[in-house]
Amino acid sequence: MKHLFTLLLLTLTFDISHAQWTKTEGPYQSNIISFAENNDSLYAVDQGFGVFLSTDNGASWTSMRNGLPTSFTVFHDMTIADNDMFLGTDQGAFLSSDGGANWTAINTGFAANTKVYVLLKDRNTVYAGTRDGIYTTINNGGNWAFASTGMPANTRIGALAIRDSIVFAGTSQGIFTTTDNGANWTIRNNGLPSSIFVYSMAVSGTNIYAGTSDGVYLSTDDGNSWIARNNGLLHKFGLSLYTTGGQVYAGSASGLFVSSNAGTNWTQIKNGETNLVSDRNRTDAVWTEGTTIFSGGNEGVSVSADTGKTWTLHNKGFPFIDISSLATNGDRVYIGAHRGLFVTKDNGSTWESLANAWISTLKAQGTHIYIGNTPGLIYASSDNGQNWAQGLGFSDNGQDVFAVAGNTVFAKYNSLVTGTGYLSTDYGASFNRYDFSYSLFANRDDTTLFAVDSTIVQYTGGVWTPVSSVLMDTATSLAVNGTTLFVGTKGGVLTSPHNGSQWQKVNVGSPTAVITYLAVQGPKVYATTSDNQIFASVNNGNTWFDFTDNFADSIIGKRPFRLQGTHMLINDTHIFIGAKDGVWVRPLSELVGLSPEIENDPFIIYPNPSEGIFTIKGEKVNAVIVRDVLGKMVYQTPGSNNSSTTIDLSHFPSGVYLVTIEHADMAYTKKVVIR
Repeated sequence: MKHLFTLLLLTLTFDISHAQWTKTEGPYQSNIISFAENNDSLYAVDQGFGVFLSTDNGASWTSMRNGLPTSFTVFHDMTIADNDMFLGTDQGAFLSSDGGANWTAINTGFAANTKVYVLLKDRNTVYAGTRDGIYTTINNGGNWAFASTGMPANTRIGALAIRDSIVFAGTSQGIFTTTDNGANWTIRNNGLPSSIFVYSMAVSGTNIYAGTSDGVYLSTDDGNSWIARNNGLLHKFGLSLYTTGGQVYAGSASGLFVSSNAGTNWTQIKNGETNLVSDRNRTDAVWTEGTTIFSGGNEGVSVSADTGKTWTLHNKGFPFIDISSLATNGDRVYIGAHRGLFVTKDNGSTWESLANAWISTLKAQGTHIYIGNTPGLIYASSDNGQNWAQGLGFSDNGQDVFAVAGNTVFAKYNSLVTGTGYLSTDYGASFNRYDFSYSLFANRDDTTLFAVDSTIVQYTGGVWTPVSSVLMDTATSLAVNGTTLFVGTKGGVLTSPHNGSQWQKVNVGSPTAVITYLAVQGPKVYATTSDNQIFASVNNGNTWFDFTDNFADSIIGKRPFRLQGTHMLINDTHIFIGAKDGVWVRPLSELVGLSPEIENDPFIIYPNPSEGIFTIKGEKVNAVIVRDVLGKMVYQTPGSNNSSTTIDLSHFPSGVYLVTIEHADMAYTKKVVIR
């Protein structure tokens, strides 16, 4: 007689119907180079992502990109006049007359491939400053006419400003003015150094300010003469200027400065210095609203409500930049991105910016954090990223590979280049040349280091020792749990429970998918694939189930050139996935809160919940019977000799069903949820 062995998931604490991935609130990052205001709405131009709108005083931002280029371009200045918004880009100029909801290209009359850096509207005339002079239009961009008479050929325009009927142009040749709508321009360089570039201009009453490659210059006679005003400025190159109510603001690579006496003296109110030598928090744009100051730059939007004494980042709604690596030391999770280093201490609820450098590789072990950043520098921190010191002796173009074991740090630029690398034995303080061929590493208990190419090796006593037999597949990822080794390959995971003496391959995902990342926590193993799926095993990799769920439309960061940076990690309580649209997190309690009976269960159903189509994976299935929650049989089918059986209940109503799987002289009943 067949024994009925029932595993009713309705009675278990694990309920996959509530298990979902959540995208964290940030960290958001942007590069703001311009502000503009219209009808109590504040607009910010991000250099790489276009125009954003805030209607809550900068607390949150919404992308306004409909009609703007979708392929890569650089966005520059925006000006608003009479409810018309003009935007300059590397692909010409764009116009919006509906608050930025829709944009139209207005490039008729421009030379081919014209880049528009700055725009200004004076009555019916719109001026466009380009890389080779000024264009004007009198019909809102219906057609443009070249209007640079009086300027040398190929004069690059960096700034435009107006006082009364005089239009000022800051250029690569100094400053020019026009009083006839751009028909003729007159040079106004008296008092300016030769070979000066003007990046910005601002007007306050009769005072005209120019931010140049040699600091700030002031004219009180409509540009006929200029005098330097740089006392107190720490950085004079590439300044952005803004004036309001007698105050003059100057943004620079050293932060934000303000002057209350027409530039005679400057006071720093926002520090641009960081604890990384190669990193600065630049201020490229300034705006004020009452007593609130907005600072835009490479850290996004910073807001001060107390005249610059304290600053808060207001980047909600800006894009999340594709990450390069994740790392954790338990209670902290670190993210290295193309525009910064961030940390969360509450599993993604809030994020703190630690640096704005381009992070190529990131590792954490204990209180020690290691980052590689462009251009070819390595930094180490022994206090969770609060203070950094450059690793001496490393000289390369970048860092693709990091591995850490105690006080030992391995670093190498190109993982495809055999041999070349560096080694530190003092927690990254100094490096010496050390050639190694490995590019895939894994730690066991954060101390013992393993690596893989054609075999598994262990770093002990300063030498690499083989610990496994030859692998037949190309390794793409590595994880270690005690004596059990896991190697990700194309189409599945190679497992060896005895330090590599014997191997078996378990299929995970599609046969063509590559296992990009592996992570372990006891007998639980997690894997991501190049098909952007996420899998888990609760029995040391013997069987796997898919828990991609609502993450399905996101894209996991790939492992180009077999880099060491990871996009999946596990801390004490959560699992994190780095994707191109942000960081996704899920409590481990949702994923591994399985009872011991289920861990030993020979069958796994996935996905669950589903739209009605699911797979039963495990040993030979004799038959499958589906009942509703009242016990009525609603579906029955013979099993198969295959290791997986697909069931299609997509025509069934949404709800909870009990699936009984008959195998040998046993039967297993599981709950499935159809959405």
